[in-house]
Formats: sequence, C-alpha cells, structure tokens
Amino acid sequence: MIYTEKQQAAIDSRNTNLLILACAGSGKTEVISRRIAELVQEGTSKSSIIAFTFTERAANELKARIRLHLEKLQPDDPSLGDMYVGTIHSFCLHLIKEIDPSYRKYEVMDEARQAALIMTQFHYTESINKGIGLNRLRHRSRTGGYWDTVGSFITTLNVIHQKSISLESIPDMELRSTVERYRQIAHGSPNYFFDFDQIINELLDTLKTSPSELENVRNKFKHLVVDEYQDVDDRQEELIALISNYGKDVTVTAVGDDDQAIYGWRGAKVDNILKFEDRYFPVTKIELTSNFRSTHAIVEIANKAIRSIPPGKRWPKDMVARHCDENTNPPKFVETLAEIGDVQLRTFKSDDEEANWIADRIEQLLGTVIQERDDHNRAIHYADFAILLRSVRSSGNIFASILTQRGIPVVVKGTGGLFEHEEVL
Repeated sequence: MIYTEKQQAAIDSRNTNLLILACAGSGKTEVISRRIAELVQEGTSKSSIIAFTFTERAANELKARIRLHLEKLQPDDPSLGDMYVGTIHSFCLHLIKEIDPSYRKYEVMDEARQAALIMTQFHYTESINKGIGLNRLRHRSRTGGYWDTVGSFITTLNVIHQKSISLESIPDMELRSTVERYRQIAHGSPNYFFDFDQIINELLDTLKTSPSELENVRNKFKHLVVDEYQDVDDRQEELIALISNYGKDVTVTAVGDDDQAIYGWRGAKVDNILKFEDRYFPVTKIELTSNFRSTHAIVEIANKAIRSIPPGKRWPKDMVARHCDENTNPPKFVETLAEIGDVQLRTFKSDDEEANWIADRIEQLLGTVIQERDDHNRAIHYADFAILLRSVRSSGNIFASILTQRGIPVVVKGTGGLFEHEEVL
C-alpha cells in the first residue's frame, strides 16, 4: 500500500489527540487500521485500545483490516485479542456488565425490536395490568394513525434521552405514565432490554456516581478511536469525554467528515467535530482530501454543492479526485480525470421517457472495456449498472417493466411496504 503524505502523517501521529477530517473515498479505514496495528506493534496492549464504529458492519471491516496489517507487522501474534472494535452501544453494555454483574441478564434492543415491542404493548389493559397505554396518546400524533403514534413516541423517547429529561420533570402525566410503563416492560422481567439510548445513560450514571470505577476505566484504556465522529450525539460525546477525561488520560482519535453529517434528525451534532480542537487539547488536525473513488467531474459537483453551507458551519476544504500512478518512479498521485458525458443532467416529460432513455444508455455502455483496480481489463455487464430512485414504490415498477421489455434483467431492491404484507397484517 502506498500512502499519501497526509495519510502517512495520520498513521504516524503519536502523543496528541488526533482529528482526521476524512473526505469521501479517502481511505480512512485503511489509515485507522494501519495506525492501530502499528500501535500494537510498538507495544501498546491490545486490551487498552477502543475503536468505536457507527455500525457492526463497519466494525467487521475494521477488524479484518487490522488483522491483515498485524499479519504483516507481527505474524507470530496477529489476533486482535481483547481489543474492542464495535459500536458505542455494544461497548457500553460490555463495560457495564464488567462493572456490575447484575447487568449480565440485559441485552441491547435494536430499533426494529424496540418498535415491535411498542406495537405489541400499544394498548393498556387495566384488568391484567398489561401494555403501555400508547393508545391514550394517539390523538396527539400528526394524523392520529397507528404508525404515526408509534413513530412519535419513539421520537419522544429519543428527545428525553438527548435532553437528559428525568421522568419526574415531565409535567404531562399521561405521557409520563406511558414512558414509565414502557421502561418497566422493556427493562424489567422477562425482557431485560436496554434500547440504544438507555444503555448509554446507564453507563454514564454508573461512572459518574462511582469515581473508583471511572478511574479504573481511565487506567485500563490508552487509545480511543471514534469513526464517523460527525454522527456522534451529545450523550455519546459526553461518554467519550468522560472516559478519556477530554483526551488527558486516554488519547482520542476522532475520524469523520463534517460534510457527511446526515443524522441530525437522530440527535447527532456536527458541532462535536467542528469544536473538537477546543475540547481536546492538544490536537493534531489532518485533512484527507484525496478521493480515490470518483472522477474529478463527480468530485467537483460535490464540492460545488457543499460550498453552499455558510462559513462556520463546516471546515473549509475541497476534495480532489486522485489515484496512484505506479508506472512512474517513484509512484505519484495524480488527478483522476473524467470523460465527456460521464456526468449528465437531463430532464424528461414522463417516467416512461426517462426509463427508455436509461435503457438506451445501458445498451450503449454494455460491453465497454474497463480497467479494474488490479489492472486487468474486462467488459461492463448488467450487474455494473445501478438506478437510484427517490421512491421505489412510486417509480420502481415503471422502470422495471420497461427495462424488462427491452430484455434488460432487473433486480429491484428497497421496495418497502413491510407492514402491508398479508402475513404482517
């Protein structure tokens, strides 16, 4: 692997907190994994390293990359051992079970399971003391519908978490009793579930009320890496700051891109990455602005769009489309140019007209010879094409029908409508 100067600087950074602003396609996973593997090679205990990822899928990819680097750097001991690589929520449950064995009967409840639990407990039956009584709040949702009521209640639970609102401070007695019933059913026997928000609250409360346990945690861990830092919410940030003592006891590496912050509706605060340098001192900031995934035409469109964000709301930076030309000596990183027609903006009078134009375009490009990353040439086939739709439900059938008529094989994904299936109803 040949690294850019800035990638290498991020890998080599030691002894300070680190902010890696990683644009799309900039190879951040490669940089993080290499840096962690080198820390282990230098003698850092595997059990003292934490790496937070946004999803379990991202965690598995990071684990595989770290293992790959360790196999090269120290082939006699390439395992990850007790290193934690995973989501913040799983870490919280893992750590709180270590601190207090009474939590070992609990599991984390994902969003689908949370919604299912609320649905099955929607009505309150007084005679058998069953349910959460959400039906009493139905008239307060946007439409008064069943799904709107469930969605509004889940949003309310998230707000209560984000704003650290205590149950006792909720003046609305109907809402308070519904939230209380939900917590009893979700967290009590026989379920013993923590939703994503509650598990963070439990660990925060435990560490804040037990200085000795907090000290043990800070002594145990030395390096904390947080991926997708732009999507961290205030409570997650509070936990990161508490565990690391704002980077004084545990070195914090924040990796993310303020230009890719899309989870504000979930409580994520882009300010956390914008003000990282103010909270964690000293900080080394490194910008990975080389996009190895796209041509310059696509990158320039992205740059133009993101520049519309007002000053102070993002780090001022521009992506550059680059690739490594290994035919030069030494190898150089050069711009990845586009061809005329690679990016087009077109409008159509109807979905049928648009679908037929796309079918024409697929037929034109089919069989075009392209070069893969391993330098071998091959012809484009149907599986190389993707059509992205704002709504598969409203437009998917039209596109699938016309493409099929033209002899183009189609696989439609993301159709939705789970709750309209007969077996679910």
